[in-house]
Amino acid sequence: MPAEDAVLGDLNLNWWFDEGAEPFPKAILGAPLSGLAAKGVDPSLLRRLTAAVVNDFSPDRKVWFIAFFDDDDPAPAIRAGSMGRFLVIFWVDAAGVALQNYQLMEAPQRRA
Repeated sequence: MPAEDAVLGDLNLNWWFDEGAEPFPKAILGAPLSGLAAKGVDPSLLRRLTAAVVNDFSPDRKVWFIAFFDDDDPAPAIRAGSMGRFLVIFWVDAAGVALQNYQLMEAPQRRA
């Protein structure tokens, strides 16, 4: 189980994003894992995560949509229509250094 004070940046994740997403908000890396667990993410799943994909962000860079995967290479899953194990919407301040809020969304399932 991740340490009580562990943050998202402590996970050994491969981050996938378009170069337009840089600079990436430091606030997201500081999101507490305990908060994700409190919102329903099983701690054992947190340990298995290997990749995070920035799906989108708002023009003002205050809202970020990030999908999390337990596959080393999420590209095949994305091509198959997967949004990962779960999706999180993060709200950050204008400078990207303070986390305002985040909401866990269930990953949509691809319909056959």
